[in-house]
Amino acid sequence: MLEKLKGLRRPELLLLAAALASAALLLGGRLTPAESSLEARMARVLSQIDGAGRVSVLINRGAEGERATGAVIVAEGAEDVRVMLELQRAARALLGLELEAIEVFDREEGAR
Repeated sequence: MLEKLKGLRRPELLLLAAALASAALLLGGRLTPAESSLEARMARVLSQIDGAGRVSVLINRGAEGERATGAVIVAEGAEDVRVMLELQRAARALLGLELEAIEVFDREEGAR
């Protein structure tokens, strides 16, 4: 399974991440106001990074739902390596995650 994931390109990984997030929301119930608020606040802060543009954030939580175990960030300026690294570093500081647990993707033009 891991070998199949390694062969995927970045757009395919983004679609997979979105599908998994949607499935988790459907199966696990709705986000609490605190969870959606944290994601919205993070998106607002991350969008202020020079060159980031519009930003969306999804935080994955562990089995107990308290501690963040991973994050997906989608930003207009993420094709720029500097912007991508700054988004990762900021998310690491905000969530206390290792860089490997934070994925940053470029926002497709015209995407909401």
